[in-house]
Amino acid sequence: MNKMKLFFVFTLGLIFALSGCNSTEDKIIEDPDTLTGEKISAKIDGVAWTSTEAVAAYLSSDKTLNLAGGNLNPGPNISVQIRKPAGLGTFNFIEHGTFTLTLNNKLYLAGVNVFNGKELGSGKITVTEVNNIGLIRGTFEAIVDDGQGNKKIISEGKFSGF
Repeated sequence: MNKMKLFFVFTLGLIFALSGCNSTEDKIIEDPDTLTGEKISAKIDGVAWTSTEAVAAYLSSDKTLNLAGGNLNPGPNISVQIRKPAGLGTFNFIEHGTFTLTLNNKLYLAGVNVFNGKELGSGKITVTEVNNIGLIRGTFEAIVDDGQGNKKIISEGKFSGF
């Protein structure tokens, strides 16, 4: 009888341990090659650009949208953060978050400057797809400003996290 109780407790413990595992989360951590097709592209002042370095395009667990990618110095590098709750839809940078372009060691922004509260530039991001693990695809456009009146036009922006 004691062996039966021990076997039952062991089996129950094993079931609880295995039920806590999420194969999708494990796959994200252990197999980054499953995240193929990550890219960001746009025209910056009419010149075509595509990210050559790592790209992140996802919704975090708290539904904050994060997009980042770029090229080694001097750039360009693009990043976007939209405050929660984000998901499918269109989000204005002034109201919902920020778009940042780093080019030749200079920072351009569309959104509210966190240092002085001043609104700079304009633009929007549209999320057209969200997959089952929160990776996103969509489009963006912006007019970014360096805070001294110098502007860059970002057009035909596309991104994919998968």
